[in-house]
Amino acid sequence: YDFFSQDRNQILHIAKSERRDDVLEDVMEYVRLINKFKVLVSPMGATTKGFVGKPFEFMACKRLCLCYLDEESMFKSRRLFDDGKYIVYFKTFKEMDEKYKFYAQHPDIANGIALSGYDKVRKFHNADVRAKRLAEIILHHANGGAYNEAFDNIALFGGKTIK
Repeated sequence: YDFFSQDRNQILHIAKSERRDDVLEDVMEYVRLINKFKVLVSPMGATTKGFVGKPFEFMACKRLCLCYLDEESMFKSRRLFDDGKYIVYFKTFKEMDEKYKFYAQHPDIANGIALSGYDKVRKFHNADVRAKRLAEIILHHANGGAYNEAFDNIALFGGKTIK
C-alpha cells in the first residue's frame, strides 16, 4: 500500500481478482483481470499481499510488465529477462512513473517488449518444459544416477539452470 500511496496522478489501479470456488473459474477470472490492462506493474512485495502481480503471468498474457527490481532477491529474473527487451524494471516510484509515461506515448515499443516477453515465457516457462525437466530428474535417479548439482534447481529456464 505504501507503493500505491505514492501515485499522486492516479495512474495505477490496485487489481485484485475475486476468488472463485472452482479452480478453473478462479484462473479465468485472474486472466480476465490481467487482460483488462495493457501495462501492468508488479510492485515490491505486492504479490505476497494478495495483489495481482506476477511478471511471468503478465508476460504470458502479452502485457507489458513494469517490475520493481529488488537487486538482492531478483538476480535470477535479471538474468532471464533483459530490461527493455522482455520486461521493464524500475527501482523507484518516480522511475516507474517516467517509464509508464514513456511507454504510453510509444505503444509500438511497449507492444514489442510485451511480445518479446510473451515469446520467451511461452517458449521456456510452460507445462511441457516443466514436466520434461521433472521426468529428466526422476529418470536420472531411478536409473541409479549419482548426485548431480545441476538438478539442485528444478527451475531450468531456456536450457540454463539459473542460480
